[in-house]
Amino acid sequence: MEYYYFSSRVNDGSCLSNMQCVLTPETEGYDQIDSINTGASVLVDGVVASSQGGKQKVELKVSKIIVCMPPKFWPKFCISA
Repeated sequence: MEYYYFSSRVNDGSCLSNMQCVLTPETEGYDQIDSINTGASVLVDGVVASSQGGKQKVELKVSKIIVCMPPKFWPKFCISA
C-alpha cells in the first residue's frame, strides 16, 4: 500500500526552529491543505513524535487541522496594519 502525506513547517514565533507537521489523507481537515500557503493561520492538534527522517528530531503527527485565516484576508483583519 502506498502512503501519501502532506508535510508543512509551522512556526508560532516562540523559537527560531520550525515544527514539521505531518498529515495523512485520513487527517481530519486534510481537504483544506490546498488553501494553506505562507502566512496562513492554522490550528493543528496531534501528537509530538520522533521524526521518521530529515534534520529535525521531532515532528507533529496531526490528527486534526483547521485553516483559521488564509493570508488573503490579512489586510482586513490585521491588528497592526
